[in-house]
Amino acid sequence: VFRKNFKASFSNPTAYVFITIFIVTCSVFQFSWGDLFFRENLAELGPLNNSFPFLLLFFIPVLTMNSWAEERKLGTEEFMLTLPATDLEVILGKYFALLATYVASLAFSLTLVFVLSSLGSPDGGLIFANYLAYFLTGAAMLSIGIVASMMTANSTIAFILGVVFNAIFMYLGHIASVISSAGFSGLGSFLESIGFGEKSGLLNQFEELASGVVTLPGLIYLISVTAIMLYLSMVLIGRRHWVHGSLGTS
Repeated sequence: VFRKNFKASFSNPTAYVFITIFIVTCSVFQFSWGDLFFRENLAELGPLNNSFPFLLLFFIPVLTMNSWAEERKLGTEEFMLTLPATDLEVILGKYFALLATYVASLAFSLTLVFVLSSLGSPDGGLIFANYLAYFLTGAAMLSIGIVASMMTANSTIAFILGVVFNAIFMYLGHIASVISSAGFSGLGSFLESIGFGEKSGLLNQFEELASGVVTLPGLIYLISVTAIMLYLSMVLIGRRHWVHGSLGTS
């Protein structure tokens, strides 16, 4: 499943166009968007960090919108469901193919670090924390995007759902705060009790990690979101089996 999806991505211009636009956009935000980089005069990725979560909010759904919606649209969903593989293997195969494409994009973005090295002496530890934040946040958003793609056979709708779902997870802490301040203190307290307090949400976790503060709770949070969404994808595949099985027996 991994080989099929990964080769499909690079057998057409889609992946190459995505990587090119991704790198160009990262370069613009780092060096040309405003004058923050030249005003601070620091060899770091701070300007890019300010915009990177919002960059992912639109780029990640572009990657994931066809991950399952295209299978349903082309009628190859039945083939995927009858492969000699478990639901977990199918989901992980698709997920790791998308993750590999995203990692390739991050690898090419290391040219930004080379530019910084030619201009100054970037902090290696901080750069590592930046890319760890890029990787883990992107990995979590990919898993959310897959769930969105499984809910429709239309790629455009899958993209919109991917943006909406990822935005909810990104601003989860802010949403909980707004709910509490709006007078729904009970619901706000419940959200905080299950871990959706002011410090939750992908945006807060990204900002903390990208600033160089690598904490175990932050890592667990991002990994947990990824694992939960992949499990939800398995649940949705299980429903697909039930639907197709019912159609076959009828």
